[in-house]
Amino acid sequence: MNITGYDKGLIWTNTQSKWVEIEPLLFQHAEGEARMAFREDGGGAVTHMFLDLQQMPIAYERLAWYDTPGFLWISSCFIGFVFLSSCIIWPIMHRIRRNRKEAADDRQPSRIPRLLAISTVTLNLIYIAGFTLSMFLLIDELVYGVPPVITALLVIPIVTTVLTVALLLFTLPVWKYKYWSLIERLHYSLVVLTCIAFVIWLHNWNLLGFQY
Repeated sequence: MNITGYDKGLIWTNTQSKWVEIEPLLFQHAEGEARMAFREDGGGAVTHMFLDLQQMPIAYERLAWYDTPGFLWISSCFIGFVFLSSCIIWPIMHRIRRNRKEAADDRQPSRIPRLLAISTVTLNLIYIAGFTLSMFLLIDELVYGVPPVITALLVIPIVTTVLTVALLLFTLPVWKYKYWSLIERLHYSLVVLTCIAFVIWLHNWNLLGFQY
């Protein structure tokens, strides 16, 4: 719902379409019989728009900021960037520790959160790549139901959600006992926050579990 102007009984939806207000929240096209109506919430904010074009009713709902295409694109890129950065940063830091012969960092218990983080990020990347590829290749099959491959992929977010909880629980000892270097601890915390954000992102788009 993109309203660019509302002044003196006229509403402009774009540079070529003009609507005249005939009743509160009800408009008629200035050059035809098409009508447009709006619905407000208790606070007076417009939440829905309804169009009647040649007896073909169409309803629109105002999107929340976190449901807009722009935020979807930015959040997806950020999550993917953090996950992919782990595939670069962790091997580099592991090589640096080996060169410095910091063998203690590769022993328990500091090894557990690192392995959990690697497993979580790897599974999330497999899910993102697999789901994206499946949506392109199996788009026609979705008309008749959910393909088995997508059903199998939906198991991954359930597993990574459990792993994310474990990662969050390890955040305190990671900082309390100063596992690894400061950069690694900061990056670990960023990965944990990103995994949490990814769980929320999946839930918001009904991709967490088998919601179909």
